[in-house]
Amino acid sequence: AVAIIIMIRINLLLTLVVLAPLAIAAVTARWTGSRLGQLRRLSLAAEGEIGTFLREIFSAVQLVQVAGAEKRAARRFMQLNAARRRQVLRESLFQDVLLTSLLQNAAFLSTGLLLLLAWRSMLVGSFTVSDFALFTYFLPVISDFAMEIGQSVAGYKQSEAAYQRLAEPVAQLDGPDSQGPVDLTRYQPGYLT
Repeated sequence: AVAIIIMIRINLLLTLVVLAPLAIAAVTARWTGSRLGQLRRLSLAAEGEIGTFLREIFSAVQLVQVAGAEKRAARRFMQLNAARRRQVLRESLFQDVLLTSLLQNAAFLSTGLLLLLAWRSMLVGSFTVSDFALFTYFLPVISDFAMEIGQSVAGYKQSEAAYQRLAEPVAQLDGPDSQGPVDLTRYQPGYLT
């Protein structure tokens, strides 16, 4: 916040133009957070299907062998794994390619705008070399902060999806008097057996 205030005091118009791509990228990252949460839920569901399938197969290994269903079981495992891989890849591409590259390219765009707009002000004399140095120093700090915020929002949406997925079975185990997701974080004594 201090860096932005200093930049505004030096040149308001240049500050607004330089920070606009970062603000747009941050808003876009916030809007796409729900989509990232949805992709995370789908990814977790695909992983859950594989876990359920493996649990069933390992609990009935002899039955699968007697029925001669090893190839069918392996084929089904490959199908489930391919579906999981697609979901994880979709989520990863959305987060890494879209969100991260959007935020990084916004920082590069801001730097480019700074270079393009500052030279005119420098020719007129209203923007000194030291002002330019200060802007060039503050811009990566601000853009890194915006990128960290965007990635934190994305991580929060992913964690929220995982937390919701954990809350459903816990609520079913605890019965009708359960308080749902609160039960996941409630203190309970641990016992070692």
